[in-house]
Amino acid sequence: MADIFQEVDEDLRRDRFTKLWRKYGSFVIAAAVAVVIATGAYVAWKNYRAKQLMAEGDSFIQAVLLRNAGQSRQATEAFAALAERARDGYGALARFSQASVMAERGEAAEAVKIYDQLATSAPDTALRDLATICSVSLSLESADPAELKAKLEPISAPDNPLRHSARELSALLALHTGDTATARELFKELAADKSAPSGVRSRAEEMLQALI
Repeated sequence: MADIFQEVDEDLRRDRFTKLWRKYGSFVIAAAVAVVIATGAYVAWKNYRAKQLMAEGDSFIQAVLLRNAGQSRQATEAFAALAERARDGYGALARFSQASVMAERGEAAEAVKIYDQLATSAPDTALRDLATICSVSLSLESADPAELKAKLEPISAPDNPLRHSARELSALLALHTGDTATARELFKELAADKSAPSGVRSRAEEMLQALI
């Protein structure tokens, strides 16, 4: 009888987790995109002549305007076209943006393919790590948990700028696979980590409350 109650309790916790992830999962991608914009602009400036940069910057802005106007298909095509002719900075930034629009449109599998390509081809280590974060965040419920965990481990290192996002995803992955103890410990560490972004800490605290 005790086993039945335990299973019911685990199901309720997993249901709370699912609802919270649907509520907050987009923040992981939003934070990632913000980092991409800053890093991508820097890489672009570093590697391109001013004239090329201005032309590619204009193309990128036009694609963003299409996205903001709700024309996601046209925006995807514009980002893809820019990525084809631009390399490094704006090329990578366009790919990230293309994948982000596709994810918003519900085309997660296609977005993951782009992120996985960026994870090996992006011109900067930070961008490659960021692509991995984005890929894992979209694959929590569909990919092999062991593979996802292996991808997150190096990014969780103490000196990695994206360690907090990686650890948050590791906690969500542990919870999704039923490892509540590990998830609780990771969320506890994030909630107490003063160097973590405030959004990460607040989400960790809410997840802890849901796991009580």
